[in-house]
Amino acid sequence: MTKQAISIRLDQDVLDFFRASGPRYQSQINAVLRQYVEHVAAATPPRRKRVA
Repeated sequence: MTKQAISIRLDQDVLDFFRASGPRYQSQINAVLRQYVEHVAAATPPRRKRVA
């Protein structure tokens, strides 16, 4: 999947935690966010389309 460069504001302690884990900390943040998205998507029933 293609990644897109963005600007994001994180709490300093969160950023420090990921930076301390070593190189590729941005990829680790992405992986955590992906897990969250997949968890929420799995727990959310699909929306039904409205028929006009």
